[in-house]
Amino acid sequence: MVDVLILDPNATDEEKTRQVNNRISEIAREFPSCSITTEYAKSEATQTADNDDVIHLLWSSDRLEIAREVDSRITKIYADLVSLEKMMHYKRSIIDVLKDILPSIDADQGRRRTLIEECYERWRENADPNRGDSEDYENEN
Repeated sequence: MVDVLILDPNATDEEKTRQVNNRISEIAREFPSCSITTEYAKSEATQTADNDDVIHLLWSSDRLEIAREVDSRITKIYADLVSLEKMMHYKRSIIDVLKDILPSIDADQGRRRTLIEECYERWRENADPNRGDSEDYENEN
């Protein structure tokens, strides 16, 4: 969010400070999870000219500096958005990682199996040679 606050040049510094601080506190209450940065762009009092054909132009170096500053800010915002999007579409969630780390829960521990369950487990063990002997040891004990 960007908010531009134009201050009265005839106001005192205390009034300007109070006005800025009030606006900052309003934004902080409205968006409590955001961090607030404040930038001040002071300009000198404009000189009035007697004739109407006075045109104020920025030097080309000033325009390039402003463009570089805007480009660097946009690049940083874009990089943050890209990393956020990658995190949103990441294939593995935290729960998947925890499932890999934590041992599996044996809900049947200490329960005597029925004959059908025992036959089914033996059939699965014989059908899958990759199942280790550790399960056989746990089932027997």
